[in-house]
Amino acid sequence: MRQVRATNVCYIVVADSVRGSEIEPPTIHTRNISDEMAIEHSRSANSPADACMKLCGSEDEILHAVARVRDAVHLVRDTRNGAIVPAFDDPSPTAAMRPKSDFALLGSLPPLYPEWLGDRGFTQIHGCRFPYVVGEMARGIATADMVIAAARAELMTFFGSAGLRVATIAENISRIQHALGPAIHNWGANLIHSPQQPALEDATVDLFLAHDVRRVSASAYMAVTPPIVRFAASGLSRDAADTYPHIRPVG
Repeated sequence: MRQVRATNVCYIVVADSVRGSEIEPPTIHTRNISDEMAIEHSRSANSPADACMKLCGSEDEILHAVARVRDAVHLVRDTRNGAIVPAFDDPSPTAAMRPKSDFALLGSLPPLYPEWLGDRGFTQIHGCRFPYVVGEMARGIATADMVIAAARAELMTFFGSAGLRVATIAENISRIQHALGPAIHNWGANLIHSPQQPALEDATVDLFLAHDVRRVSASAYMAVTPPIVRFAASGLSRDAADTYPHIRPVG
């Protein structure tokens, strides 16, 4: 499924098929979109009037085009043979490209950046660029190296500390903090409910607080326990607006 836009109407391309170097005309349904969204994306979809177009006529070219999410793509009809194909603008014409005057524009799909997906509040709260989570696979399957790499890639990420000895958790947290430094906070660790070992849960929270771990992914909790409340409430203070900023999110 692809989504393309022409003027103030949003077109949903439901199906298309490839036949040789041409594409059969797709089935298109329409729905209205807000003027705000159209204005937000219009700058990305526009291109110089005298630019050439890079056509995507073959199946391999279409598959490659799908990966170009950061580029505006147009759905055009070839005025010479009637074929409907996706195309990209290119300001530097080559022999493989053709002028835009050869095509009738059916619609345009503006760039879709991964940063735009999801809730923007998530990235603001966790200090990451992308609203994606690298989950806390237990017993260290989500390794310190994974956490370091994902945090540097500006994702939200958690170390898989559940099921590990407290000393092992401490070693890995120290390694993560040494690699990332104090300015990167888009990472955390797993806190698992341990009803048969309450002392372990308490000791893990003590460790997190001692190492200033700011985020926890809580697992297997059937009810709120004192250790997880202690972690979440640690460091709370009233600000000038008479609110209590939450500095240790629990997910």
